[in-house]
Amino acid sequence: MPTQKKGNMQAETISLDEFLNSKSIANLQVILSFWSEMPRPWHSKSALIRDLRQLLLDDELLRKKLRKLSSRCLSLLRCLIKGTPCDTETFTWMYDVDSLAEIGLVDAYAAGAQIRNAEPGRPVFAEQIKTRIIEALAIDMRPIEDVFTLGGFLKAMPRDQYEEIVGALLKKAPRDETRQTDLELLTDPQHALDRVRSLPAQLQACVGEAVDHIGGLHRLKGIRAYKPEKLRKELESRLIGTVTELPMGYLRMDGPAIVVFTEITQALLSIPSEQKRPEAAPNVNIDALVDINTILQFLGLEGARIKQSGSVYKSSLKRLMALMCPTDAGWEPRGLAGGYLSLLCELGLAEKRRGEVVPTDEADEWLAKEPEEQLADIVGQLDELLAPMNDYAWNKLLIVLKQLSPGEALPVNKAFSRLLLLIVKDMSVGTNLAKRLYNVTSIERLLEAASSWIRALGDYGVVAVDMQQNAPHAMELTELGALALGVLEEPPPCSEADRQVLIVNPDFECIVFRHGPAWRVAAGLAHFARREKTDQTYHLKITRRHVETAVLCGMTADSMTAFLRDHSRTPIPQNIEYSINDWASKVRVARSFSAVILETHDPETLDIIMEDAKVKPHIQRRLAPTLAVLKNRISDKKLLDHLRQNGVFLRG
Repeated sequence: MPTQKKGNMQAETISLDEFLNSKSIANLQVILSFWSEMPRPWHSKSALIRDLRQLLLDDELLRKKLRKLSSRCLSLLRCLIKGTPCDTETFTWMYDVDSLAEIGLVDAYAAGAQIRNAEPGRPVFAEQIKTRIIEALAIDMRPIEDVFTLGGFLKAMPRDQYEEIVGALLKKAPRDETRQTDLELLTDPQHALDRVRSLPAQLQACVGEAVDHIGGLHRLKGIRAYKPEKLRKELESRLIGTVTELPMGYLRMDGPAIVVFTEITQALLSIPSEQKRPEAAPNVNIDALVDINTILQFLGLEGARIKQSGSVYKSSLKRLMALMCPTDAGWEPRGLAGGYLSLLCELGLAEKRRGEVVPTDEADEWLAKEPEEQLADIVGQLDELLAPMNDYAWNKLLIVLKQLSPGEALPVNKAFSRLLLLIVKDMSVGTNLAKRLYNVTSIERLLEAASSWIRALGDYGVVAVDMQQNAPHAMELTELGALALGVLEEPPPCSEADRQVLIVNPDFECIVFRHGPAWRVAAGLAHFARREKTDQTYHLKITRRHVETAVLCGMTADSMTAFLRDHSRTPIPQNIEYSINDWASKVRVARSFSAVILETHDPETLDIIMEDAKVKPHIQRRLAPTLAVLKNRISDKKLLDHLRQNGVFLRG
């Protein structure tokens, strides 16, 4: 009996007589009502089985009845026969299996002793019916690897056919033991391109579109000049691809589809193409980091008031929006401010406490991080912030980005193709994608999700995005994004002249020229200057409030003026240095917070508590010989019992 691989829906097969005999008379009547428009009189179960056997083995009748099934039931039927996973929920899947069982195509509930001790709930086919369904629906029974990969296709090819096809393409007599060598020659980008160019024009265009847009997949709808079998022969004779049905559980397509072998798709995508670099738009720089850091600093001063529902009051939102950089990113400012607050909470840098959003103890440490470290933290939380439709596809998109070099322009359609190629490779090794591709099992929905993710990554500065007709057209991995994703371990070296990208004017305006480490200088300057605008240069203005806020976050007047001197092309005006020193010297820091106070009758008792390893994590600091500040109220029963065992009884 065939064994079932984990995650597959492979049905068992038995003889037709055994299949029919396992059913009750009532079940047989229901099946007969579907297959016979004029049910014949019956007198016994054996008569019912005899009539049904004759009907079920009628090939023409089978094709006629299959055409009446819904597309979902037909897709499920293909999945059950091929043993490929389905993307429907368990309840829906079982409901559709029931529908197929009612007409006698499959047995939905094989009880243990009824049919060869089959596993209960596991679908069972009659062998003769299964064979006829495969022929009627032209189901491709080749293993996934043989369909999607050239390597698998070559391994499965008979020797005489292999020698004929490969010999003609490589112009040499191949041998079985050299198939790996032949595979390397056949996947050479130029050789693959030449074979594609030898295809008829319409088919060549379809292959090109499949490679450039959707990972080597293309619907056959609209290609009227070719029948599926002719297309399949054209592609396989040149070892470019094949034609097959894409079942549920993978990236669904209606009807047969062209599948360009993954190795060929990868080879064609590796051929350089001329692509205009995305223009540096206002949303390609460090605006997001500046906004997030500014909002975090603001929360330390005033906090943001929130309602019981968790939404932010309009008055607080207005203050936040007034602090944010002018942007052409297309985001609605109110939603963007709320999104930044959500992100800060997800990062553990802010928390909702007593009707306000306030910074946590980790906020100051985060503000001192380098921009690429901050962005790396943000990218790690974008799946929560953007609520992507699918974590699996999101992580595949990050892999595509990590394959880029900083400054390498990539059309978004080719980025989509590389994304799909990674998914297709998982298909080729039999990976169960039914659960991983929830919500995005159609190619259109996957590309819509990927498009929104690329745009968001552009807004955060990971990639530079060229927008055309309000949709991403091309992208380029930024230096900041490369550092955040780990593509670059450290910033590229630059000369002293390259580091000097700043001009400080006497009216406190700072202009940062956009080359070299400009994004790093602009991000550092934004700690004590307000962002004004972005065009061919970054424009910021040093203000008293921003200098005071920087001091609260740990900066000193010396560190600010030193930063300006390190990156300025011209001497720093004296009034700028004087003002920064004056404003910073007048800042006196005080802190208010809510806390739980622990008080003991004598210092010795508090000593015992402070030295206890299990209690230490709950203590913030000691205020006096008999007073300590707790991070939160101790209510854990095990911890209270532990204290009692040491003679300490905690009240209140």
